[in-house]
Amino acid sequence: MEEVATSWLEAPVAFVDLETTGGDPASHRVIEVGVVAATAGGLDFEWSTLVNPGMWIPYGVQQLTGITDEMVEGAPCFEDVAAQLAGRFEGRLFVAHNARFDYTFLREEFRRAGISFESRVACTVKLSRRVNPTLPRHNLDTLSAYLGLHISRRHRALPDAQALWQFWCDLRARPQRAEIEKALAKITRLPLANARNFRQSLLENYAHSPEEGAAPRGT
Repeated sequence: MEEVATSWLEAPVAFVDLETTGGDPASHRVIEVGVVAATAGGLDFEWSTLVNPGMWIPYGVQQLTGITDEMVEGAPCFEDVAAQLAGRFEGRLFVAHNARFDYTFLREEFRRAGISFESRVACTVKLSRRVNPTLPRHNLDTLSAYLGLHISRRHRALPDAQALWQFWCDLRARPQRAEIEKALAKITRLPLANARNFRQSLLENYAHSPEEGAAPRGT
């Protein structure tokens, strides 16, 4: 039986953010990956890369992210970075804002690259709802304004992942440690093995915006 961490706040974690060409993991592709890894409150590494999606980036996505077709033209394909990226996730809790979006997209990209990927997942939208119940919304912009998080460039993968790391540090500093650990235990799970099972709900979620009404993106 798989061993589960007794304290998720102390466990090795990978804060993840993606930029993508659209909302369907079966037909759209990743254009940027950002990862911030930490353990027990200490930063382990930061890593990011643009990704050549092998398709045109829609104009709306270019306007939102600032990532253009010219910027990804010389970038590696996902298959070229897949093994390195999978190694960076090994043994870490996968944490993302609207995590189902990011996790499912990565599973599909890994599948195309011939890599089976599975990780325990925690969603910071769900977590914020439990630990910040008075907030009217829990998208990253609202959360950042409420907690004073610094995001150097919104809707870029590494800065958004860095904001999640700052949120995690804020949680670790709060006195209600036991309540936060309980909230994490409730939302942390192993997702369904087949990422395609999420496809319809992802599309419906994307149509209303992944971040509760924010611009249509993963985070």
